[in-house]
Amino acid sequence: MSVGDMRICSPHCGVAPETTSGGETYERELLARLGRAGVDVELILARGKPHPEGVPHWTVHRFPIRRTSTLCSPPPPRFTAIISRVSLLLSTLVNAPEFCH
Repeated sequence: MSVGDMRICSPHCGVAPETTSGGETYERELLARLGRAGVDVELILARGKPHPEGVPHWTVHRFPIRRTSTLCSPPPPRFTAIISRVSLLLSTLVNAPEFCH
């Protein structure tokens, strides 16, 4: 499997370009690097939440809510193991030499 074969569907509380919040900045930069590497990112944001324009391979979908408390609530327990594996995979990919500038 090549990086171009990977697709990520990711709901987010925010990925605003002007933020310096630790988690939001980390996730924005992680997903932007993956997009620049050719990974298709389906980004799900609440209505009205800003995002960087022109990031390659990003498709932004709007969730029809304004508040993000539902969107950002913890996942059901049965998904915890899957999320942990995906998180480990993303950490490995981002730390790979081809992603570092």
